[in-house]
Amino acid sequence: MKDAKQPIRLKARWDHHEVPTGVENQRGLLLEIEADERVIAQTKERPPLNLAIVIDRSGSMHHGRLDAAKEAAIGIVNRLKPHDHLSVVIYDDEVDVLVDGQRQGRDTRAATVEMIQSIDTGGCTNLAGGWLRGARCVADVMDREDMKTGHVIMLSDGMANRGETSPEALTRLSADLAARGVTSSCVGIGHNYSPLQLNAIAEAGEGEVHHSSLPEEIIEVVMGELGEVSHLVARNFSVTIQLPYAIKARQLTRYRTTPVDGHDEYFLGNLVGGHQRRLALLVEFPEIESPQALTIKCTANWLDA
Repeated sequence: MKDAKQPIRLKARWDHHEVPTGVENQRGLLLEIEADERVIAQTKERPPLNLAIVIDRSGSMHHGRLDAAKEAAIGIVNRLKPHDHLSVVIYDDEVDVLVDGQRQGRDTRAATVEMIQSIDTGGCTNLAGGWLRGARCVADVMDREDMKTGHVIMLSDGMANRGETSPEALTRLSADLAARGVTSSCVGIGHNYSPLQLNAIAEAGEGEVHHSSLPEEIIEVVMGELGEVSHLVARNFSVTIQLPYAIKARQLTRYRTTPVDGHDEYFLGNLVGGHQRRLALLVEFPEIESPQALTIKCTANWLDA
């Protein structure tokens, strides 16, 4: 399950350690999974990134929001290494690919910056269309370059009004992509950005949700996150929860779940050094007539990075 080079710790925390007899009851269970941060120190240079920057150019991005997104995107581009692969996708009601999985050498970087600078605001907001096109770009790079992962960064104020807008549907799509190695993070731009779709994509997509209108802050949080993404310790981490008969559990977080041999397997995605993931469950106990010991078994599985 773990070795000296890639230690992974799993802790279980109950809100109460006893269940009363004679009545039905509920208890909260929190599983905390963490990979040792020493793995980061052992890595001298990060591996190549496979990144898509997806920029919202819809009409609601006026009043400086699009300018902040463009400046932040340019700052991210200028911090990439020549071996990194970058895609840039823009969208309003239509979706356009400006850069499709290109390495960022000096000439390519200059052309990328020029294209980003020329972006103007447009019409409605097909947020899902832009995000999924960015995911396809990084997936194409994964296939072409035999890379294991890709990451999509959304720069948007939310406000989706075209294409798929249901948070539940976006959650399912994002979880499916993450299971294939394509993770997603979102930066909500503006003080009144709409979090519904952005939160659904990032939480199920095993990424992060950031909020800022300042380009320099966006650059720092995104590059900090990408530094973590590059230090993978484990891929496709999952936990199987085996409950005693008649005890049920309802997930309070949004990880993808699949029944396996009568038990539930929760897919938490990739783990990076020093990073923690939490799985929260509400465990429902039936009426128990007499005191007894109840055992809930957790089994963790993953692939070496």
